[in-house]
Amino acid sequence: MSRRLQCILAILLAAAFVGVAADSATPEFDALPQAEQRILNKQRERWKDIPKERREKLRRGAQSWLSMTPEQRRSARQRWNQWQGMSEDQRKNLRKKLKNFRALPPERRKELRQTYQNFRNLPQAKRRELRQQWEQLPAEERTEIREQLERQNQSQRRKKIMFGISDVERAQIRKHVNSLDINARRALRERLKAASNEERRKLLKEIAGQ
Repeated sequence: MSRRLQCILAILLAAAFVGVAADSATPEFDALPQAEQRILNKQRERWKDIPKERREKLRRGAQSWLSMTPEQRRSARQRWNQWQGMSEDQRKNLRKKLKNFRALPPERRKELRQTYQNFRNLPQAKRRELRQQWEQLPAEERTEIREQLERQNQSQRRKKIMFGISDVERAQIRKHVNSLDINARRALRERLKAASNEERRKLLKEIAGQ
């Protein structure tokens, strides 16, 4: 076989391999597991026309649903029904809250998830009672409670961050911060906000040693 034919054959084999790999990454609808097909059945006719990224997202959603307990599925249905009943402004507000949540430091997200999980673990009657009590509070009082809880959380996070830092080091940190201009302070604040507790402690130690 000539060298040219060998090159052409190699290219054709490579192209065939890539095609197979792509197909295996995003299989045809009939190649999906039966359980996934049942959940995604409404998408059957237009499956080929759905972009790859969207198909993968739909499959992840189906797989997530299949892994849920009956209680988790009921909760997911409730959230979906709530979403369907929202106005566009309400959806926009919810997206904003989600964006803000994702921007929080990892420890803070973990704390909020744990708080939510603790709430979910309560008996349904108790959850309903707490929701009703919260909704009956005046808007000003709810805002005050949120702000108070946030202050408490910030205080607890500061204690965690400052654990292991001596009084002398704290004085050095305060002296350094006071010497910064407004922009530098803002930059330091943002850097600390984005860091984990361990990273913050390390940064503060570095500042204290300057």
